[in-house]
Amino acid sequence: MATRRSARARGPADVEMPAAEPTAADEADPSIPSEHKSILKKTPSARAPSPTMEHEEEDHFDALFGALMPADATVALVVADWRAKHGADPEAALAELYTLIARAGGCAITITKDELDASTGDEIGARVVAEMVAGSVYADDPMDDSGGRGARKETFKAFAQNFSDFWDFLLRDSSETEELFGDENDGDGDGGDEDDAKKDLKRKSAKTTTKSSQSFSSPLFDSVSDAVALFSGSRSRTVRVAATKAGLQLVTSLVKIAKAKAETRDTKQRQLDSESKKKRPNAAMLRALTEALVKTQTRIRGAERMIADAFTKIFTHRFRDVDASVRAACMENIGKWMRSHPLFFLSDVYLKYLGWSLSDKDAKVRRTVLVALRNLYTASNENLALMDTFNARFQPRVREMINDVDASVAAEAVSVLEALYEAGVIPREDMEPVLALLMDANGKIRAAAAAVVPALLAGDGAAALAAAEDDDQGIATTTKKRTGAGTSPATEKGAKTRATLMSLVNIVKGLGGSRARTAAAVDALWDEFGETLSEWSVALDAFLWEDKSAQTGRSKKAPSKNVASGTTLESEQAAGLANLLACSVRRARGERLVRPDGVVRPPTKAQKESHERAREAFTQSAMRSLPAALRKWRSDEAVVTPLLETACHLRLEHYSLKHKESDFDELTKIVGEIFRAHSGRRAMEACAGVLFHAVREGSESLREIGLKRVEQAFVESAEKLRVAAETAAAAPTKKTSKKKGASSEEHLQEDGAQFRARVELARLNALLSLMPPPSGSKSPAVRDLFDDLVTIVVAAAENTGTLHPRAVALATRAAAMTLSHALVVLVARGSASVSALEITEHVALRDALLSSVVALARTSVEALENVGASGDKTSDASSRLGLRAVPKAAVAAFAHLVVVYQRPRAAAAATAAAELAKTDGADDGPIDPADCAPAPVFAPLELSPDEDQFRVVWDACNQLLDPPSDETNPAPVSETGTTDDEDFGDEETARLAYALSICEAAVGDHRFVAAELLANRTQSGLWTDHAISALLGDLKHLGPKAVGDVIFYSLVSAFDEVSSGDPDDPETTVAMEHAFEEFATRLAHMFNVGSARDRVVCRHVVEEGLKYVVPTSAPEQDKLSFLSLGLASFVPKLAALDAKNFLAPLQLVVDAVDTEDEQNAPLIDFAERIAGRAKGTHPVAPSGAKKQERGAPNPNPVEEEDPIEETQDDGDVPIKIGRR
Repeated sequence: MATRRSARARGPADVEMPAAEPTAADEADPSIPSEHKSILKKTPSARAPSPTMEHEEEDHFDALFGALMPADATVALVVADWRAKHGADPEAALAELYTLIARAGGCAITITKDELDASTGDEIGARVVAEMVAGSVYADDPMDDSGGRGARKETFKAFAQNFSDFWDFLLRDSSETEELFGDENDGDGDGGDEDDAKKDLKRKSAKTTTKSSQSFSSPLFDSVSDAVALFSGSRSRTVRVAATKAGLQLVTSLVKIAKAKAETRDTKQRQLDSESKKKRPNAAMLRALTEALVKTQTRIRGAERMIADAFTKIFTHRFRDVDASVRAACMENIGKWMRSHPLFFLSDVYLKYLGWSLSDKDAKVRRTVLVALRNLYTASNENLALMDTFNARFQPRVREMINDVDASVAAEAVSVLEALYEAGVIPREDMEPVLALLMDANGKIRAAAAAVVPALLAGDGAAALAAAEDDDQGIATTTKKRTGAGTSPATEKGAKTRATLMSLVNIVKGLGGSRARTAAAVDALWDEFGETLSEWSVALDAFLWEDKSAQTGRSKKAPSKNVASGTTLESEQAAGLANLLACSVRRARGERLVRPDGVVRPPTKAQKESHERAREAFTQSAMRSLPAALRKWRSDEAVVTPLLETACHLRLEHYSLKHKESDFDELTKIVGEIFRAHSGRRAMEACAGVLFHAVREGSESLREIGLKRVEQAFVESAEKLRVAAETAAAAPTKKTSKKKGASSEEHLQEDGAQFRARVELARLNALLSLMPPPSGSKSPAVRDLFDDLVTIVVAAAENTGTLHPRAVALATRAAAMTLSHALVVLVARGSASVSALEITEHVALRDALLSSVVALARTSVEALENVGASGDKTSDASSRLGLRAVPKAAVAAFAHLVVVYQRPRAAAAATAAAELAKTDGADDGPIDPADCAPAPVFAPLELSPDEDQFRVVWDACNQLLDPPSDETNPAPVSETGTTDDEDFGDEETARLAYALSICEAAVGDHRFVAAELLANRTQSGLWTDHAISALLGDLKHLGPKAVGDVIFYSLVSAFDEVSSGDPDDPETTVAMEHAFEEFATRLAHMFNVGSARDRVVCRHVVEEGLKYVVPTSAPEQDKLSFLSLGLASFVPKLAALDAKNFLAPLQLVVDAVDTEDEQNAPLIDFAERIAGRAKGTHPVAPSGAKKQERGAPNPNPVEEEDPIEETQDDGDVPIKIGRR
């Protein structure tokens, strides 16, 4: 059984008053039964006078409380017993009721008849609170039915439900007799003892209430409601919750009684009307029915008066309770009352409480109010008529709540607006903000917004039909009849599906219509319109409809834009439908179009089967209609590109099974033609994806067809690239030979050649990103493709190239990908089938490309500096290289080569893992490729650029990290055509900086790239900060020393810039010192002294810093400021033991220098900091006052960013990294 514990253990919210000071503990009384000793804790009593022996021996689980505790309790019998006691001794029964409510609130107390007679209501309430403060409480809340396990939880598991049922049975059973409505016959009584007892009970109950008596009064109800109202205002939260629940149940029961009586009244009225219509009505029956009707109506009025009385006593005070659960319970119940008894509750007197609570500070309360309103709106249209004033006042608030901070509240507000729209209360334009929520980041809100779309589409369809009938009612009716008579159900279903699809296209168009927004909209709408979006035949056939009436000239009307009627799609509509179709195919295949809110679970077997069935269905439809749709819309890039993306999901084996290889050949031919017809990046990548799908999947015959198309695409692009490059190279010579006033034909020819070169390079990039060039090609242009690409890169690096910078960037990336494909082929052949000569030739090609890329990076840096200095970015060829595309391409190619040439080690690790799996050693964990040596023949393939090469490439990348400061360096343009915000920086450059840092950390020794990247924290935009956070997270896998080295090298690099300043310019020197100090402080704030790993990192930083300043027994004077400016911020992050270890050798250095010399002040200050930390404190620099006199900032400023914890291992305390 449950044990008793003090009120302090229940938490500060349980008893809202200060606890009384306990007296000396009472001795255990042997008279108390042993089973009760296991329930009640021996805590001191704070009430006066001391309890009598009768109270000490009382059973706190007896009477009503104990009868309602068992799960198998018969509540109706308990109520019958209490009513019998109430009839015999009302005051004793009422005392039991007071005790029940107090114990339901957790107070182990018994209120006797004498105490009730001698005390006022306030005194009883005060005694209950005093008992709880003194410790007379149960170990668990009896009203907590959350379902916790354990012996104590099982004790009160069924009590809460039985407690509510008790009040329900009490009123409903009493309503069947004269007990609840007894006062209506007071004048007819004989004045017996029972009436005297009732009158006496009324006098006693008047002591516990301050309300004036109503015109209609029920002794039983007055007594019960007064008891509940008394405890509902208690200062104890648990007692208040229990009493409020009882009070709300009283009103609920009275509403049920009034509803039952109303049904009885209607029945009696029908019987009376029926009897009155008879030719010879029965007078006795008429009189009886009339009396019963009057009596029932009187009881209905009495029940409604009792409802109003209980509402005033309890609800009007508790709807604003400090406990959110109490407020939510009030709103939930008043919503139920309004649905059950709308004629009584749907008035401004009661509706205002719902309106006020729409602005409650707790999300649960706001959500409960919205649920109540939605249920009211959907229950009956009559409710809306009664709520017109309320709706006019609070509709704006409901519309605002779709943007609530709580996702569940916003979703429920959307549902309320849907109910109002379906009822015709709000117009269509007020629902537009709801459609915008399809793009919301929260899944619940997106789902709620999607659930509204069917109602909106139905309303739009009805409005369009009504408008058509208004325009030409006769023609519309005739057409409708003729169409309905001549169309089949399948055709009508297809027309409805097309209309729905085009409506969804219009919705997506209103949301922006971009590729990403279409994907988000499809993901949100999938649960509601998944079947419609999966009608592949209908969607594909919509691209093939032709306006036959316009072609034959039979109708003079303009062609309709409604695809549902089978007319031609406009280009914009077709583009929207194509994007919708592409996203729907991806979603049907199980692809995630948006990032999920929670943990991503792998698909189940049933889901996988569903995805495969969807792919089968799409393949069947696309084989029939997709080639024709591609051919029809081949000239419209916005339409044909999404259609090409759907072709990547075809199951190609169906072409072989149905012997339709010719159809597949026709499809690949169309793809090849589209590939040559368009220059957009997305179109090129879509075509390359289809060709790659063709050579990877399907039978051998289909792959041969695909390989033929791939080789054809490579040959055409390589040959046209060679011609365009030669034409562009020859153009400057022709230009110099022209006289003044000559035609500009050569300029146009040059521009055309430049454009053709850029387009062909873009096509080659799209192909090379997925597949290598054909190895056995007979075309010289394909065989020499790598040499042509390297030639372009070398010419640009030597400032002798004539191609546009973007063409140079594309050539650089294409050369790196071509070489990486060659490496993959070599490694895939295996060490046994590769000769040393092949490896030597490949290494020579690699080194030549790497040298060219490094030279291109160096040239691009110089070009960027020249452009920034001259302000004219079009003066010569070198200044044109100042565009950011070239250095980005150089950095990307360099990092790509470093990563790819670790493949021999990865292959060795895969071989070792396979061998380990054969020997049952898989439980030893994954094999690190760094620990595996490649095969001897592959050893020369390992790539480890030297520090100079990394330095050149990093300088180019570091220059890109600086945001553009003027018009000569324009901000980078994203794929959507918008420039990146300078607060965010350039995402692509940040990714390249991260990749370069990881590469240098993996194959280098100094990690200077990571150190200098760290110096850009909070300086180069949010993307760079994210890259730094990811870098530190990856370096943690190499150990604390790796992170410490990066921090230390970053500090030294920044300090070298400070030291290299002009000593004759003190203002600049001081400013640089302040900047360096702030930078060191930002780095130190990334670490937490509570993390053991962070303390090791900071110890390594301080240790290396001391070696840097004091390499021997004597410090270097020019580096002493490094201690106070750079290392001082890391001292508070040290462990006290580490500080003690640093203190002894540091003290020897301090003793060996002149402490009076001002130059040694940084060393002395740092030693004092270490000494203070060794004592376990966080000291402040003694020289801080001097720094403030110079105008320096606080040496330990508080970082304004919110720290974000990045978890390391299971047993590690996370490192804190600031995020802007």
